[in-house]
Amino acid sequence: MRLTRQRVCALILLLSFMSIGGCNNGGNSGELDAPIMAPSMAPFNLDTAVELALLSLVAYDQRLECISGDMITVPEGFNLEEVIYQQVGSSLDSGCKDDPKKIPIAFIATKDDNIYLSFRGTASFSDALADSQIVQEPFVFFNNAPATNAKVLQGFNQVYTEIRAPIFEKLEALSNEKQDDMFKYNTLFITGHSLGAALAVLSVPDLKEGIENLPPVVMYNFAGPSVGNPDFVDLYMQAVNASWRVANTNDVIPKLPPTTLDCDNYRYKHAAGQQDITFGSPLPALPDLSCEHTGLIQGQIATYLFDNRTQVETNHSMCTYHDTLCDELVGSENCSDVTDMSLHCTQ
Repeated sequence: MRLTRQRVCALILLLSFMSIGGCNNGGNSGELDAPIMAPSMAPFNLDTAVELALLSLVAYDQRLECISGDMITVPEGFNLEEVIYQQVGSSLDSGCKDDPKKIPIAFIATKDDNIYLSFRGTASFSDALADSQIVQEPFVFFNNAPATNAKVLQGFNQVYTEIRAPIFEKLEALSNEKQDDMFKYNTLFITGHSLGAALAVLSVPDLKEGIENLPPVVMYNFAGPSVGNPDFVDLYMQAVNASWRVANTNDVIPKLPPTTLDCDNYRYKHAAGQQDITFGSPLPALPDLSCEHTGLIQGQIATYLFDNRTQVETNHSMCTYHDTLCDELVGSENCSDVTDMSLHCTQ
């Protein structure tokens, strides 16, 4: 049976985060704990946010370009350095026209003296399965991670592990490029939406430790779920030079996995630097999760996402994240027109 886009989206929403389990102290699981504080960072820059929101959309567009057999592109002014592929993991997923076993999930580009790494969000059945594997496992891509007990969401970690090698290889080469006896690139911007935001966060401490001449890292991500426990967030905040999480106040995905859970392998924290925007309409509060009723949690979350599926998708749209930021940018009359040309936004 052919799955329509609406049915696929509903399936993804049901699978994403539906296997939540753990315990808390009975509070509303939608309330965010106070994030771990950031080091001194540069102020939030709206121009940068809009530019990186565009690159987050481009990561989705590249998937569709590859499926249709078109040339993979980046916006004018950017140089495409590397497309990062993942293996197609299910017969329900689409692959590239020239190689049905692979699909783009990230890309590396350059512009002027900056490097850009952008990760794609959830767009397939396999991506949704990764989203749903929220049991935590050790973060092994950091020498001191075992000592700090850093743990991250299992599904995100598995996706990142699969695509890590080509990212490292290209970024190491770019980081060591010189011009007039000086390193050519001054900043590495990392971005992504949803699952892409999670992969972006996972990459930072790994890249920072593993690449000797890596430029300072600036993170702007969108609609990102929580990724790891407080020990991991400590590693992340020590590695990043500036970090901003753009979150729609009506979007439920940044509230998942719930940060109020306080159990072994289910303890999540957000990094600091949340920048709120608002579009869509409010959703009902997430159900209370209790360690006394762990057997009901999966059904509670699945029912919540299904009952609110249309508004959940609307409030989570990267297209609307981009347009909302554009509307805040003074003198940006044509900024929102970008989504009118985005394959992801017009499909």
